[in-house]
Amino acid sequence: MFNSIKGVVEQYLCTQCGTCVSVCPSEAIEMQETPSGMLTPLIQEEKCVRCGECLELCPGLAVEMKLPKHVDPFRGEVCAAYVGYACDHLVRSTGQSGGVVSALLIYLLESGQIDAALVTAMPADGSLRPAPMIVKKRSDILAAQGSKYCPAATNSVLKDITFDDHIATVGIPCQIQGIHKLAQEKNALTRNINFKIGLFCDRTLLYTCIDMMAEKAEVDRAGIAGLRYRSKTRNGWPGEVCFQLNSGHNRYFPSSLRILLKDYFTPPRCRLCFDKMNILSDISIGDAYGISEGPKGDSVVIARNDKAVSIINDACNSGFLKLRQIDAESIFKAQNIEQRRSDFTAYLNLWRKMGHSVPQYMGLDPRFLSSVDFKARIRCRQNILLNYRVAKSTTRQSALSIVRTYQRREKMKDQVLKPFRKFKRFLN
Repeated sequence: MFNSIKGVVEQYLCTQCGTCVSVCPSEAIEMQETPSGMLTPLIQEEKCVRCGECLELCPGLAVEMKLPKHVDPFRGEVCAAYVGYACDHLVRSTGQSGGVVSALLIYLLESGQIDAALVTAMPADGSLRPAPMIVKKRSDILAAQGSKYCPAATNSVLKDITFDDHIATVGIPCQIQGIHKLAQEKNALTRNINFKIGLFCDRTLLYTCIDMMAEKAEVDRAGIAGLRYRSKTRNGWPGEVCFQLNSGHNRYFPSSLRILLKDYFTPPRCRLCFDKMNILSDISIGDAYGISEGPKGDSVVIARNDKAVSIINDACNSGFLKLRQIDAESIFKAQNIEQRRSDFTAYLNLWRKMGHSVPQYMGLDPRFLSSVDFKARIRCRQNILLNYRVAKSTTRQSALSIVRTYQRREKMKDQVLKPFRKFKRFLN
């Protein structure tokens, strides 16, 4: 179907994971930012030897899961489920939710089970572009805390893992899928990856979303040195958007500054992903929405295999984690997995009808897909058409202009319908 990774990019199937950068034997691939704010591979033709490795190992094109027949791919295998937090106050207070990811990495590092961790950190250089890195110190793990809701080609540094280092990786589903695919092919890049920590993911956002956030907040983009999408510093969990300014001051804004922009700045490929729960990781971790919502923050944890259960128990017994077991079904309900199932089905069908190629998820049994009602189909169609238009933008300003125009139309529509909604409530 495709001759090179270029075709994957042109069909908007690239997950921005960076796997192709690491597998290229001639170092002919680098990640580039598109005008709309995606991060996609660019082939340097003069270096390319036409080996096909990048295409063969691309997780955006196809992933084979090999799940047991009884396992729902939208949930994944579950050995145990927990809710809790890091015992270290600093680790918990500066973490995304309960600080469990950082506490696990620190435990694995200090117990000698790993030599380094693959994480992603947001620099304070004004770029607001997360950088993947291999870290070997507790302080570097803490510096990388918090989610970055924008592209980060984490797998592009897999090639930098040294032969002697044993690694734990932290990634969103598409990044873990890349590592999973490499492992299936017995690629040498994964030989020293001992443990995969997966984050729940409900889409990344284009880099242009950061520009819109700054615009809505009336903050000078040029004056921003750093960004925390969810800072717990002032009001605790679930956190506020925090712009760290060149002046040294911080400006805080409600999380709605980001959340209300999500549907506008979603890459089309994220709509075609079923894997919100990061089912191919050893352990999956996310926010404890609907389960434990205190201001200090808690995390929910799903152990996918016996090894994960053992590590979690050891981390708890060693004083790094405080967890209690819960029913995994409560996590799936809180994460609204049934809506993900329905939306994925709708988006996949719509994308195919638009004439595009769709990703191949080998092992995703059609019986686990869902029927889609008319209202959901209309909503999904509006979303993916908008996302496609924004993604195709040839300039940053045109991407932002499309979103502004759409927002104005939505506002006008809301004003027109407002009297009818009031009348409907009156009748009820």
